Amino acid sequence: MTENDKIRMFEESEAVAELLAFHFPRFEELPRLELYMDQVLRVVSETLEVFQTEKKSKAKDKDKVLTASMVNNYVKQKVLPAPRSKRYNTEQLSYLLCLTVLKQVLSIGEISQLIAYQQEHFPTREAYNRFCEEVETAVRTIFGGGEQADIGEAEPKELQVLRAAVLSFTNKIFVQKYLQFLKQLPAEEPAGKKEG
Repeated sequence: MTENDKIRMFEESEAVAELLAFHFPRFEELPRLELYMDQVLRVVSETLEVFQTEKKSKAKDKDKVLTASMVNNYVKQKVLPAPRSKRYNTEQLSYLLCLTVLKQVLSIGEISQLIAYQQEHFPTREAYNRFCEEVETAVRTIFGGGEQADIGEAEPKELQVLRAAVLSFTNKIFVQKYLQFLKQLPAEEPAGKKEG
């Protein structure tokens, strides 16, 4: 099997199809009711499941995208506003979705700084929706050969920084998904080895 065959098979795989169909829920689509911790964890996990390389049933607690301990640490570090009566609102849920994606490529301090930088320029709803659009565009570009706007001087700096962070995340997911795909292929005989 040639490398081109492998790439074509990967591009036609169910994993890539799921990624290309991914819709990041916009602020208006997030639950309006305040949620308890277990509900927040479920919403984040289900929303971002497509980016996981291991199946949910195999994921150990340390491999979960978000845990109660992580959420509590984000609150202690003041990256996430504290819940009110142990309930999280739409804005906090949007923070957690962004945090969970970006922590794959940035430190918590850097994410906090990025969120603050975006909020200097946009209200939370608009900043979050822009983040969602950038993730979807990056996924289509990296996995489906779609068009990605350049990170150039003409773009506002806050968009350049956000796009660079999202592209870092998406490229990491691409590498992980492709390597996982290669692991699942049947083993080939080494080149040059003769039967007999």
